[in-house]
Amino acid sequence: MLEKIYYKVNKLLRSDTIVIIYQMGKVGSSSIYNSVNRYFKTYHIHYLNEKIISQIYQKSKDKNQSVPLHLETSTEVLNLLKSEKKIKIISLIREPISRNLSAFFENLDNFTFNQDYNLYKLGINKQLKGIIENRQLLIIVLDNLGKEFKTKGSLISLIEKALKTELNNKDKLNLLKYSFQPSPEEILKLKELFINQYPHNLPIDWFDIELNKSLKIDIFDYPFNKESGFVKIQINPQTELLIIKSEIANFIKKNYLKDFLNIKKINIFNKNESESKYYYEVYNFIKQNLSFSEVYLEKQLKSKYMKHFYTKTEIKNLRNKWINKTLKK
Repeated sequence: MLEKIYYKVNKLLRSDTIVIIYQMGKVGSSSIYNSVNRYFKTYHIHYLNEKIISQIYQKSKDKNQSVPLHLETSTEVLNLLKSEKKIKIISLIREPISRNLSAFFENLDNFTFNQDYNLYKLGINKQLKGIIENRQLLIIVLDNLGKEFKTKGSLISLIEKALKTELNNKDKLNLLKYSFQPSPEEILKLKELFINQYPHNLPIDWFDIELNKSLKIDIFDYPFNKESGFVKIQINPQTELLIIKSEIANFIKKNYLKDFLNIKKINIFNKNESESKYYYEVYNFIKQNLSFSEVYLEKQLKSKYMKHFYTKTEIKNLRNKWINKTLKK
């Protein structure tokens, strides 16, 4: 109780400063947001490019879907940027291959629905064992699947929906988690899906498409300290930007954040969201066993993005990490 009051008072005392966590997805920004939000009014967004925001709004409208909440936040932030308020923007970077793989699994339903090698056929049916052996749960699931089966969505999402009102989150996650090692054929199918359908240029183009256009700067004109993993940029008298490499240690990030935000202490609350996802074990296994061609690695690792933010040694190590990997038994 006292801790909550402490953070509320701190926010009020710093109400003249707005903090915006603005970055591409899957770079560890949730941990930074959860930490900074204890001290400042903080916004967490992926988009500020008005053209892209309009496109997503229209796409949601065309599909008769509700507008994503983060887009409403983006619109609010656009208005804040036009005000006279003091604004601190924090952005993060991550090497593109790991980031893309993480994002691919986060959005797996979008890539596997109506595929010949969808989640069910890849072996995730094995995770249904816990439901099948529990007669009560099986009745609940089959009853709900009968009502929902014609709707667009993966088998997993339908099961989650079926169980939504029957189990609390913890029980649901324990039930839906599965443990199996995909075969080399299954890994190859997932790899083909990832290579052929995922937009791999998203992270290496994100600054040009998003931040540079929105803030009217060119981030690549500002030297980045590759070894230390950060840069501070004064955009205008009211707005300052901090870019941090997500791979650096938390205790170093804490020092950069304290200095940037002018506060004496901050704790980073690590939040590995993938561990709570139904796909975690297969994602972790594939991440450790996947390898890529020279052509693919060349495009990612020799990009302007990588050359600007990562050292030659880091790029070399990444290449060695992702090529000619032998499947672990």
